[in-house]
Amino acid sequence: INIANTPFEGRRIFAGHKTDQPAYVAGLGVTCNDPALATQSYQIEGDSSSTVLIQPLTSGTADTATYRYTTDGGKTWQNATVDPALPSPPYAAGKVRINAGGVGVIMDAAATMTAVDPANLNETANGTWMYVRPTAIYQGDDNSNRVVSLYGTTTPATAEGNFSRDMSVRIDKVEGGLITYSYSSDDGNNWTQGTAPDQGANTKLPVPAGYLSVAGTPAVGEQYIVHPHRAEIKFTISDSSDITVNLIGKDIFGGVYNDPSRPEGYPTVVDGPGNIFETVGRLVAYAETNNQQGMQQVLVDLKACMNTVLTGAAEMGGRSNRLTMTHSALMLRQYDEEDSLSAVEDVDVIELTTRLAQQQAAYNSVLKSTSMIMQMSLLNYL
Repeated sequence: INIANTPFEGRRIFAGHKTDQPAYVAGLGVTCNDPALATQSYQIEGDSSSTVLIQPLTSGTADTATYRYTTDGGKTWQNATVDPALPSPPYAAGKVRINAGGVGVIMDAAATMTAVDPANLNETANGTWMYVRPTAIYQGDDNSNRVVSLYGTTTPATAEGNFSRDMSVRIDKVEGGLITYSYSSDDGNNWTQGTAPDQGANTKLPVPAGYLSVAGTPAVGEQYIVHPHRAEIKFTISDSSDITVNLIGKDIFGGVYNDPSRPEGYPTVVDGPGNIFETVGRLVAYAETNNQQGMQQVLVDLKACMNTVLTGAAEMGGRSNRLTMTHSALMLRQYDEEDSLSAVEDVDVIELTTRLAQQQAAYNSVLKSTSMIMQMSLLNYL
């Protein structure tokens, strides 16, 4: 976590534009061996200094099963309690909380649990095992989501595509099964008009780099703004070229992430095989519960994590080389400009001195002749 929060000149280099705060904070995540819970989202409340292993003693849904837990690797076990109906809000609807000592695991109440055999210490084919173990929560910027803001509208919409800047969309006309709309990518200074068929609950309005998907027929005058997440910090290095000078923390180190498109407070695991924080978190869990098979799998996953870091380092190396080459090209251009300017402005000192002496001699001769003429009068001829 300290490496992922590395600062440079007082700014965190892996947090996107949120350079005034750490990219990561320590947190807790869940590893589960049950394929039936592979897509389950968890929210963890509380804290623990060691891995908490939770096992259901009866099969059923998460809100009806009974549980036991251990915080010392299975040496001692205690009964967990269940809060079957959490208030909504602040929790999402249909959630249950399993209380295991100092931590609470919040998950879908309808999730299916499979009972374990308490006499069997082997995880394989032995019910549902949930490990509450360390991880890191990414709280910086990302490039992966679009947020659609609504103005003067009640028809919700989502955006899909690869947007590099804000995109404004307004509805001009809805008539004859067609929707006429205008879009602007320069904060409303210029607008381009387009048309799309009215598809009812799934109308797609094409715009540059993607499209706006409206969940219904919009009304005339409604306006949307697609605001993409932009974590890259770029600098202009030539008339037509920019360079990105940072890497996104979650793309290098992984961890879990509070995706704005998901319910508040329910972090999701960062996708990809090279998730360092989740891999090391699982390693801690398996080591503290003496799960040798799990530790062997983690060693394989650590190689993928190493490859992810090396790929990021290579990418930054390529950018550094590009910047060096651009700097060299600009220096050569500067030298060429200075040579061209010198050819116009610079002079030969010796030649200039000779010409100056010649002109000075001519000037002195003129002055002497003029002086002699001015001294003459009519009496000089008599």
